[in-house]
Amino acid sequence: MNNQKIIDSLSILFGLLLILTLFISSSSSNNQNVIKIEQHEQNNDLNKNEIILPLIKNEVIIPLIKNNDQIKKEWNISDDGTVIHNGDRMILNRNYKILINNLEKCSDLQNNTINFLIIILSSVKNFDQRQTIRETWALDLLQQLGNYRVMFMVGLTESNETQERLKFESLIHEDIVQINIVDSFYNLTYKSIHMLYWHQNYCPNAQYLIKTDDDIYFHIPNVIKWLKTIGNVSGNHSNSNHNRNNTIFCHRNISRKILRNANIKDLFLYSSFGRQNNDKQLIERSRKKFQKYIVEYKQLPGNLYPEYCSGFAYAINKLNVEKLFKASKTIPYIGIEDVFITGFCREKMNITITDIKQFRLNPIVRPIESRCIFDQSDRITSNELTDNDMKIMWTHVNTKGYYCKFSSNITQNK
Repeated sequence: MNNQKIIDSLSILFGLLLILTLFISSSSSNNQNVIKIEQHEQNNDLNKNEIILPLIKNEVIIPLIKNNDQIKKEWNISDDGTVIHNGDRMILNRNYKILINNLEKCSDLQNNTINFLIIILSSVKNFDQRQTIRETWALDLLQQLGNYRVMFMVGLTESNETQERLKFESLIHEDIVQINIVDSFYNLTYKSIHMLYWHQNYCPNAQYLIKTDDDIYFHIPNVIKWLKTIGNVSGNHSNSNHNRNNTIFCHRNISRKILRNANIKDLFLYSSFGRQNNDKQLIERSRKKFQKYIVEYKQLPGNLYPEYCSGFAYAINKLNVEKLFKASKTIPYIGIEDVFITGFCREKMNITITDIKQFRLNPIVRPIESRCIFDQSDRITSNELTDNDMKIMWTHVNTKGYYCKFSSNITQNK
């Protein structure tokens, strides 16, 4: 009963904060020029929570497998072609230098009830997306009341202007972590490893770590309701607690085939057009779309990845964060972050996957339907959204008065 009152109170608060958000948004446009002036007037004193180091271009170097003996030593391929890593030596001497940090973000998390940390992987240039999230589901007051924290993890920029703007953003909002790695698709794995590192070193009191991207809307009341059904992380070694604790919660990815450059049909099959057409132009478009997912055999043998999670959202309890981080030090770098973290690292540490209906991209949530969908189901995530659509969704979620007719499509799992 008390849990329901908390969730109901948060829902009411969402509505009240919506009015405040709209007021702030309207006034912020008037103050935009003032903010720009203030940026240039900032003195050179660093924020006490910032560690500023020289910018380093540190592209990840992917180690290649040079001979069959090394393949046999590092990898194990099952009869169906699934590859897992079985080596235990240190593969890379990764450094974890942080250029901008906010050390006290989690210092006031309450441990007498469920708490969690959400780390959003964001491109350094995505200022608007980050601000939209701050003005919607990651409002500071909601974070305090809901006992959760939100951090944005970004990479490097070559622009001095962008870097100065980022430092100012961190100074104002205290929710930025910048690492010394170039922002790119192939370096997302490096970001995710830093995500595990940051939780362990700067937010170890957070019971759950949730990873997501800056184009995903999170319905926080449903996050809290779902986590309360799981309960606190326990060191109890009973079977029920072990199964609950020793898992990653996510949407299980059914596409496990390792894409090879030599086999263009593999890429074509991943295209929605590929099942219906044999058009060379469509094949080429599909090839370009999925080029970034190609992994050469010299880097990784086998035909199938281990089971892994869709990378748009997954939740890990603090016990497994430590395990995954440990595993990440012994596995050769793979530039597909969800495969690396929730596939290879998870498999090595014997952590299971729990496929949950709450984390879904489909069916698409139209902003006008969002309140009914989130209210009538346990769904937590939206599909990918523009920052404008996220604002519209926030408005609809917090607008009472709609009549929500139950639809089977609302709880459809895909």
